[in-house]
Amino acid sequence: MKNWKQWTVAVLGSLALAGCGESKPPVDTPDTTPPPTNGGSSPVGDDDAVVQLADNQYEVRILGTGAKKFQGAFVNVDSMTVTANGTPLPVEMKSTVMDLARTDHAFLVGLFTLPPGTDSAQVVIRLDEFGGFDSANGPSGVAGPSGALDVRTAPIRFEVTRALLTPRRHAVVQMDLSRSVVSQRAGDTLMLPSTVVAY
Repeated sequence: MKNWKQWTVAVLGSLALAGCGESKPPVDTPDTTPPPTNGGSSPVGDDDAVVQLADNQYEVRILGTGAKKFQGAFVNVDSMTVTANGTPLPVEMKSTVMDLARTDHAFLVGLFTLPPGTDSAQVVIRLDEFGGFDSANGPSGVAGPSGALDVRTAPIRFEVTRALLTPRRHAVVQMDLSRSVVSQRAGDTLMLPSTVVAY
């Protein structure tokens, strides 16, 4: 688990850049991310798109969807574990700070190896305790609120099978921000991950 104070400083720095016009400009067009489908592909960004995978090795990625209300939604991955029949499998972490408001980019969380003869595995992704968000500008151009995201919630859990992984060699966790980010009357805004997995 990382130091949340350091994380807050990093997030606030990112939000400050947004206020100075150094981040991506607001996008007023509707969110056009296609709905997830079983076996459908997801967009992958160019900075980590090409990964040399070993035999029986697969990617796990996270993609934000339903993000038209946000200019930025910053989270980081604390850990990812993969097990088969209760036995931990080799994992190679790759994640950095992720902006889930960037719906054209599926961020690479890490790689794992599924041994020959093993047909399925359980994946658990734990996010850092705190993140940050920057709301999109309203119709009049007025900037929306920004603040901290409280991510001290349940981890993301799902099962993968070799049959589903094999065609594209990855599992993409699609997180719907319109359902996952919950505003409270008092306190930090919560992130309660609402996800589906595409392959």
